[in-house]
Amino acid sequence: MRKILLSFSLFITLLSQAQKTENIIVITTDGFRWQELFKGMDETLARDGRFNQDDSTGILKSFGAASETEKRKKLMPFFWNTIAKGGQIYGNRTLGSKVNVTNPYWFSYPGYNEILSGYADERINSNDYPPNPNTTIIEFFNQQPALKGKVGTFGAWEAFNRILNEQRSGVPVVAAYDTCGGKKPNVNELMINKLLRDSQRQWPEECFDVFTHHAAMEYLKKEQPKVMYIAYGETDEWAHGWKYKYYLNAAQQVDQWIAEIWNYIQSTPAYKNKTTIFAIYTRKHLTCTAALAVPEILCVNGDVAFTCITVTKPIAKPIIPNRYIKQVQHNVICCVFDMPLTICLQQYLS
Repeated sequence: MRKILLSFSLFITLLSQAQKTENIIVITTDGFRWQELFKGMDETLARDGRFNQDDSTGILKSFGAASETEKRKKLMPFFWNTIAKGGQIYGNRTLGSKVNVTNPYWFSYPGYNEILSGYADERINSNDYPPNPNTTIIEFFNQQPALKGKVGTFGAWEAFNRILNEQRSGVPVVAAYDTCGGKKPNVNELMINKLLRDSQRQWPEECFDVFTHHAAMEYLKKEQPKVMYIAYGETDEWAHGWKYKYYLNAAQQVDQWIAEIWNYIQSTPAYKNKTTIFAIYTRKHLTCTAALAVPEILCVNGDVAFTCITVTKPIAKPIIPNRYIKQVQHNVICCVFDMPLTICLQQYLS
């Protein structure tokens, strides 16, 4: 319990340093490698017939470039042209960042428990594990009087119903093939639900990210929650299926969706300049996290990077004071695998 309280305390402390944050949006996308984030498309994989879906030409045309810097911008334009522009990024493993898992299992449910509750739990040893016995940060926020009933979660994978312990936490979870909109769906939500029901079920326990995203966006606009969690998953599914083209397309799509969320926030008075977005890119063995604070951007990339920038003007100093940062080499900070900003930073804060 002490670890949980310390994690939440640190999380809220960081938010208070970032700006007077009134709203929080946490975003994850599963199975996305640090190599693509920092280097762009891997030409070896693109040319390998086992992975390229017989379309190496198309992959190279869409994502190829003369340098790694250009390739990563083609793959993740919002990340590199907006989040990283004018800021500080730490976390390129090529420069020495090493990230070690703290749970012994190296797969999804244990990792998401670690991200959302703040520490590893060896009891959670299966993706089929029952409802999470641990309090997640999403549940914690919903327990606060000022936030209760103003928290919503959307996940492509059905396990998020259990990971977030929907029944105990009281947080509404729309996961996989759950319909959105509650008891009074609007016209857009009714259409999303119809398309979801009529869609191909590529994976029995996970829907396509497009349904998760648009359901979440509709909820964001309609309900204007104070805390929100969105979990995408196609990057992981396509990676498991050895479909590198679809994996890259999915990663680029998530980048565009984060840009859409950012643009909506910046154009909406209820959110503008008082909302923090934490975007977490996870692998089975590694994690990358980016936190987008309005109007400042704190990027924590969990293979691992920290970035502090502002959209409008340079900030005088990083959100995280240098005296608190340890193990920095060549602009690299190492954080623990599959952990939230709360615990990731805990490893390096005095």
